[in-house]
Amino acid sequence: GQDNIPASKRILEINPEHAICKALQAKAEAGEDLDQWPTVLLGQALLAEGSPLPDANEYVQAVNKLLS
Repeated sequence: GQDNIPASKRILEINPEHAICKALQAKAEAGEDLDQWPTVLLGQALLAEGSPLPDANEYVQAVNKLLS
């Protein structure tokens, strides 16, 4: 009888003191486009929890764009 278990809701916790968050905040305050950062950070969070990426190709392209 475990057919009626409600799905758990995902929670993305953000540490505003993390170096990446501080760097992104500085970019945003300077008016810079955050470009591919949201895609990469969400992809990393999904991978860290063991979930599949909704679009692995999009994630790889975003990482490559930030690295180049």
